[in-house]
Amino acid sequence: MYTNSYYKHEHIKGVVVGLSDNKPGIGSTLQQIRSIDEQEIAEVVGLLKDRTVIKLFPDIGPVRGHSSQYFDLRIELISDTNLTLEYRVSSTGHVEVKKGVDNNPSNTLIFGGSSKEWFNEINALFEEKKQNPLWSKQE
Repeated sequence: MYTNSYYKHEHIKGVVVGLSDNKPGIGSTLQQIRSIDEQEIAEVVGLLKDRTVIKLFPDIGPVRGHSSQYFDLRIELISDTNLTLEYRVSSTGHVEVKKGVDNNPSNTLIFGGSSKEWFNEINALFEEKKQNPLWSKQE
């Protein structure tokens, strides 16, 4: 599967999807699944392409404080050359994109629909794929 989002036609060899359940004052739990199947990768990339993500300046603002439970979904695309592109979508509607390991995440503007609806779509995909044998669970 090829994508040109932030990279010039990188071949995507793997995808990791993680769901973090964050409870302020208590901690968080993380569930992750991974796939290297071309059709599964294409389905995830297709869901990402449903929205147009415009990258803004790196996220250099204050740390976000949350007083109630929220969820973060992380989708990491891994290329043949081990470049990474990571999307983080929170249940509160905040979206960040991070290109590479050493870079800071960037805030984004989302076009083509609500970021909260996008979170729900990605979450539904995650719940469906947890049961799929083409996806392996990661601890």
